[in-house]
Amino acid sequence: MKPRYYIILAISILAFALFGCASEPETTETETSTEEEIQTLEAVPAEVEKPEEPAEEVIEEVTPEEKPTYKFEVIRIQFLPNSALFQDYEKAMLLTYASYLQKYPEFKLMIKGHAARVGSEETSQSLSEERAQVVADFILGRTDIDESRLIVIGMGSREPLADNGTEAGRVANRRVEVSLIE
Repeated sequence: MKPRYYIILAISILAFALFGCASEPETTETETSTEEEIQTLEAVPAEVEKPEEPAEEVIEEVTPEEKPTYKFEVIRIQFLPNSALFQDYEKAMLLTYASYLQKYPEFKLMIKGHAARVGSEETSQSLSEERAQVVADFILGRTDIDESRLIVIGMGSREPLADNGTEAGRVANRRVEVSLIE
């Protein structure tokens, strides 16, 4: 045998002795973490020191006169041109707000009708009032809420959301805004 072969054989035996058999299965992450956990648990002292007492906290007292603050979004009910009828899909939102009124008797519902400025301001005012009343009647007809808790206002075309010079603007302006107020 050549001396080179002996050197390779000697290195292989030495490596086997130091690192073990090459065909030994590798440990998985789960096995490794379990072994690490056991070592960690063994290293924990029997008595754990109690942490220092926290500094005194200042707790604000809430007086009974203070009311919680609620935040509700304004919902917008859209209407067709020159019409006071709203779509069926708008009814679910209105009924949700009506259920809030039943749950929280301290709230009122502000219903503000709006119209796009197409004809005269008088026509827009009348249409906006009619739209607001239709929404109020819908809520009153499906709940036992007292009418005095609904504030119904027609704004005419005085508060446009968008430009009445475009169809998209007029669509946005034909609306009733419904909001909960205290």
